[in-house]
Amino acid sequence: MTHETTVTRYAGTLTELAADLGDLRYDALATFLQDLSAKIDRDGRADAGRGRKKLAASLHACAAHLADAARETQTAWQISEPFMSPVAERLAKRRPLSNARTGVKYELGPADAANRMETDPTTVVSICNEPPIYDLLFAERCTGKPYAPADAERFLAWAERGWHDGTHFVYLIRSDSGEVAGAVDIKSANLPSAEIGYWLSARHSGVMTNAVCALCEVARGTGYAELFGLVRQTNIRSANVLRRAGFTPGETLTKNGIRYDRWAIVSHDRATPG
Repeated sequence: MTHETTVTRYAGTLTELAADLGDLRYDALATFLQDLSAKIDRDGRADAGRGRKKLAASLHACAAHLADAARETQTAWQISEPFMSPVAERLAKRRPLSNARTGVKYELGPADAANRMETDPTTVVSICNEPPIYDLLFAERCTGKPYAPADAERFLAWAERGWHDGTHFVYLIRSDSGEVAGAVDIKSANLPSAEIGYWLSARHSGVMTNAVCALCEVARGTGYAELFGLVRQTNIRSANVLRRAGFTPGETLTKNGIRYDRWAIVSHDRATPG
């Protein structure tokens, strides 16, 4: 038997294959892992029959770990299945990201109950108290008081409820250590046109445009015809994120005395990562 270094029926790289497999629904991914475990176990038994005891032992151990991974992935599906509306199920994909300035790797993933980490509330509090984010998004609603742990808990519960009810879809941007770096969301399940929002810690500057581009790709595959963002006319940095991602400016709106520009991208436009 010849062991290849590529998958001949797959055009992408092995890294891309891993990403595509990771985007499978958890029950399908569990089936794949179980099948791979069975294949490695068969190879181990074949090598044991040829007297290759050490190799066989390593392959059997590998198969056992894969079987464990399959069981845990199936458990993840059992946890997340009740929370999946049809639109949410199509949107619930992870996407690899990179920082356009540093090349550092990140991941965009659903802020649902299955993916919550113990440190998320503390990190969200820290980010939302950073001056630019706090001043633009939270100063008024927090009546000048600091963004508190209870606010972070409410935000994360709201995010999880959106995935559960299929009403809105918050994604967290995570560093390679799993720490929350920022968030981006689709604010409704209205496929003809939906608003997006986003915020990012200054410590992770350089990843926001790529996160918005990844969101657009997932939304396009789900059936959204248009995404738009409302940007304060004074918020040049936010407007630049949307411009780099392929959005174009349109009408000007006034909300609560504040003027916003409406930036939009339609399904046949292509988001352009940085």
